[in-house]
Amino acid sequence: MKKITIGQLVELFDQIRSGKVSRERLDAFLKARVEIPREKLVKQILKYARDAAKAIVDDYYRSLAFKVIAEVSHESGDFTAARDAAKAIVDDYHRSLAFKAIAEEFAKSGDFTAARDA
Repeated sequence: MKKITIGQLVELFDQIRSGKVSRERLDAFLKARVEIPREKLVKQILKYARDAAKAIVDDYYRSLAFKVIAEVSHESGDFTAARDAAKAIVDDYHRSLAFKAIAEEFAKSGDFTAARDA
């Protein structure tokens, strides 16, 4: 099996976030071609992404990788993993952006206490 690089994952997540690849199209692709449950697949991809991010030597790029991992973890409903990824961000600016994104998602869902605690 060919290993996925963190750069490829970051590019995929950026394309999803920018709208170039819609969540619906990605879901349809996964349902049509993958027998693994979506939640399990997302957790496995994020595990590979975390492992790859840990190996990045440059603090700036490692911070960017963990920022994307935090956002995707939160969007997939894994709030603990999102917070853990945000905590792993070395760069103060990107760490604050990750926690801001987590807080915004909590606020959108109406959980203002969790948004404040994020």
